[in-house]
Amino acid sequence: MSYDFSRLLDSKLSMNERPLVMMWSISAGGAAEAVFLTCLEQFKQSPSKAKVKAIFEWLVDQGDASTKSGWGKGDGHWGSMNLESDGVSNSVKQAAGTISANSKYYIARKSWWGKRSAALHGNLGNSPAPNMFDGLIEQAVSALNTVTPSFGGWTIDKLDRQDSYIVSRLKGMEYMNNAFQTAGFNTAAIGIRLPFKFR
Repeated sequence: MSYDFSRLLDSKLSMNERPLVMMWSISAGGAAEAVFLTCLEQFKQSPSKAKVKAIFEWLVDQGDASTKSGWGKGDGHWGSMNLESDGVSNSVKQAAGTISANSKYYIARKSWWGKRSAALHGNLGNSPAPNMFDGLIEQAVSALNTVTPSFGGWTIDKLDRQDSYIVSRLKGMEYMNNAFQTAGFNTAAIGIRLPFKFR
């Protein structure tokens, strides 16, 4: 039975499911898409430039991974959502381009110097709109439905915690957790706060 990943947008529907979805996505792929869906609710409730920065740099930015601020915090950096491959529609690519440009605008205005040096955009203003990332929701849900093995029927005992790849991805979750906490997210509600720390 397939899982309705749009449930991840609402904590009332998916709070208890989110940690398991994250563990599945670590082992099967699609981790960035899963985090994207679970973090949007908090962004919509309280949008901020700091949250835009975290979402963009860790989940959306399609640039060279080695140039990202998120990269270098650990080898487990998950990489961004798939928004540029041949299978992605032109409308999604266009939406991603607009979101990237808007994100860079808000990130540039995050500091006092940025507000002084970056001209205020008449349409975007100084604060991000709650729905600024909505154009990528359908793509994230669709991408998660293509992951193999599927989430339906997956159990935590299938996660090989001795596998170096899995360990690296778990470390990546810890780095992401720290970045999202700093941006003002409740990472336990998102589903990425691990019950332990790596040394």
